[in-house]
Amino acid sequence: MVAGVVLLIHMLTLRQIEVIRAIMITGSVGGAARLLNVSSPGISRVMKHAEGLLGVKLFGRKGGRYTPTREASDICTQINGVYDKVGDLGILGDRRIVNLFLCGGLPQAGAAQ
Repeated sequence: MVAGVVLLIHMLTLRQIEVIRAIMITGSVGGAARLLNVSSPGISRVMKHAEGLLGVKLFGRKGGRYTPTREASDICTQINGVYDKVGDLGILGDRRIVNLFLCGGLPQAGAAQ
């Protein structure tokens, strides 16, 4: 496991985690954009920012397909855990709360995505 990446995962926004997971699921930026109902350039921008923050490439790009790197595979379990915990909020409370978090919801002062 890449310890530095795992330690920095807490610095990612829920939106960045959602985008990374969507790319892992679909294997492409276009597929992730369709899954999240946003534009492909928006997905690319969030992904580029997340990779810059972590200091590693999370996906190998070849022929329009995105393949998780070893670093992405190492943090995949954590990403799914975070996603599952946010999803659990829907079971406990109003589903709109979960959608607020997953859609980027309330902006943080000075935060850029």
